[in-house]
Amino acid sequence: MIKSIKINNLLEVTIGAVILAFAIFFSSVLLDSEEKTSVETYHVYAEFGNINGVVKGTDVKISGIKIGHVVAKVLDVETYRAKTQIQIENKIKLPIDSIIKIKNSGLLGEKYLEIVPGIEDKILEEGQEINFTQDAFSIEDMVGKFLFKE
Repeated sequence: MIKSIKINNLLEVTIGAVILAFAIFFSSVLLDSEEKTSVETYHVYAEFGNINGVVKGTDVKISGIKIGHVVAKVLDVETYRAKTQIQIENKIKLPIDSIIKIKNSGLLGEKYLEIVPGIEDKILEEGQEINFTQDAFSIEDMVGKFLFKE
């Protein structure tokens, strides 16, 4: 009986050690692949009248493809507009007349920022601002206008 318990304990310890070794191996593989896939980026800014639903980490897309994300958002105390800092992949060169819109994924889905590239030859550089912005479409505002005929 005692020999049986010792064998079971040894088996459990061995299985635990194997599982732990696999966990360490896969963690190191994931960390290694994360380092290899890191891309060079630059930051641009955009101001909106209302960024309700946009949070740090919100995706930034062109034609449905993610090219960056929101890094920060603050209130401009002079204009009372929401200023967002956006991180974009270096390989994406945005014309200076690009438009940025707040969009929904589906009718009630999460928000994302959609960039419509402009046609100018001049390119946005680190720290510059996208001047053409469009706030999110608000269903509540539309229903209110319809109901109260504003």
